[in-house]
Amino acid sequence: MNRLKYAMLFCVLVSLNTACKKNNGDLNDKASRLNVQDSSIDFQPKLAVINNGYQPRQVLTIAGKTGEYGYQDGKGTQALFENPWGIEMTQEGDLLVPDPLNNKIRKVTTDGVVTSLDFQNAADGSTLKAPYFVKQGRNGTLAIKALENAAKFWIVQPNGQAAVTTVTRNGFYGSLAKDPYNDFFYTFGLNIGGNNALTGFIEKLLPTGQLVEPYLIPASALPGEPQYSQGTVSSMYIGYNKVKYLVINGNHIYKLTPSGELTRLFTNFNFEPISDIIANKDSRTLYVAAGGSIYSISNNKLMRLVGPNAPDDGHDGIGGGANVRAFNLALSKGENIIYFTDVRHTVRELILK
Repeated sequence: MNRLKYAMLFCVLVSLNTACKKNNGDLNDKASRLNVQDSSIDFQPKLAVINNGYQPRQVLTIAGKTGEYGYQDGKGTQALFENPWGIEMTQEGDLLVPDPLNNKIRKVTTDGVVTSLDFQNAADGSTLKAPYFVKQGRNGTLAIKALENAAKFWIVQPNGQAAVTTVTRNGFYGSLAKDPYNDFFYTFGLNIGGNNALTGFIEKLLPTGQLVEPYLIPASALPGEPQYSQGTVSSMYIGYNKVKYLVINGNHIYKLTPSGELTRLFTNFNFEPISDIIANKDSRTLYVAAGGSIYSISNNKLMRLVGPNAPDDGHDGIGGGANVRAFNLALSKGENIIYFTDVRHTVRELILK
């Protein structure tokens, strides 16, 4: 398998196909395609009206216009994105949404006002191009994963000073995760070693921009995973319980404890390609974006909250009455709303409670 084939493989595993095509109309999340071997899945939970007039599982588009792409700041449908990708909830309560084909990171308020952030040139004179993911540290520092010929990591301090690191690892990098207790971040992906040996890896990204402490996932810890993509880490979330939740090979979820124990979770679930995973603060509920749908997992019970439903026009609605193609997720501070990027060039919210 040559390097091009490796790149194509990793592109699939981290759902990079949505960047390669403006209209990713072939995402199909029919419930029957989710392979579940028990009865713990609930596709139609009961609804209850809540005081603010919204209902659980209600989807609202807050910024962008379905099916239209471009570059324009504004409010609601007046704003345009070329390709909204990652999403991060800031300490200030706003959303940061990388828009890689516009070479911008957009700030989106929760009521849908979109502006564009301007960054200083880095110390080496570089300008930010093709940002895909962004995370904010506890002290306000931003870590940005960009992809310009090679993967680059930007560290932007609260005072605006920026430093950039170009990676040298032979392999492919996914997105970013942040440590909830420290001011550093993690990145991850697929390492190509000697004799083209494939190994998933996790690496710490310091506030200085240095990549340190690489952890290569041993194949012996992943029995049954396909050899051609052995251990590829395609998404990761770090909980307040200090557990790292890893998506391996695109459709299996593992936990990596602080003691180094790696265990596959939810062995009775086999997801469509997972593009993101997050959790609430006590880590008792995981939320997963897979195949365009958003699922919750709590007490080993899988629930499809929203996803693609006909007509395929990006309409808002409640549960099965909404048409969703979710990509990346961010949980509100009150844990009652999931904000997400939709591959149809919009930023949307899902009411949880």
